[in-house]
Amino acid sequence: MRLFYVRHGHSSNNTLGPIEGRSRVEDPPLTPLGLRQVEALCTAVRRRFISSIACNGRPEDSDLTPVTHIYSSLMQRALVTATRVAEALAMRVTAWPDTHEVGGIYRYCESGDEMIGLPGNDRAHFEARFPDLLLPYELRGPWWNRPFEEVGEAAHRAARVLSSLTGEPRRADEAVILVGHRGFYNLLLAVMQRPARQIAEMPGLFELHNCAISRIDLSTEHSRVVFSNDATHLGPDLLTPPR
Repeated sequence: MRLFYVRHGHSSNNTLGPIEGRSRVEDPPLTPLGLRQVEALCTAVRRRFISSIACNGRPEDSDLTPVTHIYSSLMQRALVTATRVAEALAMRVTAWPDTHEVGGIYRYCESGDEMIGLPGNDRAHFEARFPDLLLPYELRGPWWNRPFEEVGEAAHRAARVLSSLTGEPRRADEAVILVGHRGFYNLLLAVMQRPARQIAEMPGLFELHNCAISRIDLSTEHSRVVFSNDATHLGPDLLTPPR
C-alpha cells in the first residue's frame, strides 16, 4: 500500500519562535498563508491523482494510483487541510483520532513550564463545521480530554497506527492519504525501524514543510520511504520554515 503523508498548512503556532512558543494555542487555525499553501497542495493533488485528457486518461504521474481513503487527525489545522484535499478529489475525509500531533490538546501553564491538557472538540462541533467528515461511531464528548501526552506514549500510538495501516487487507496498488503533523510523522518513521518501547525522546530526523507530501510504501513484510518532504508544488512565496 502507498501511504501519502501530507503535513497540514501553516498554522498560527507555526509563526512562533522558541521563546514565543509558550504563547501557543491548543488547537491553532490555519493562517491566510496556510490557506494559500493548501490551495497549491490541492492543485498538485489533482494533477497527481486525477486522470486527464492530456495523458490519455492515465494519471499524470505514472507511479501514483487512485486514492481509496483520506484520513486526518481531529486537530483543526489538519482537518481543514484534509477537507480541501478531499474536495479536490471529490472524496470524504475519515477522522483518525490516533494520528494527532504529539502532546495532544494542551497549553503551557502561565506560572511555569508545566503543560496542561485541555478538552478537544466534540462530535457536535465536527458535525456542524465539517458535515461531510466521517467520524468514529464511539466519539461523543471531547475527542481529547487527557493530560499532556509524553513522547513514549505517542510512540506507542504511532505503532498502533502503523499496525493498523499494515494489518488491514489492502492491495499493493492501493493509495491512501493521511493528513497529519511533523512530530507524529517522525514517530511513525521511528517505529518502522525499532520498537516503540525504545523511543523516549523525539527523533526529529526528518524535516517536513507545511503542505509537503511524503510517500511511504507499506506492507506486512517490509516498508520503505520512497520520498519525503516534497514541497516542489509550493513556490518560494509559499514555502515556510519546517517547524
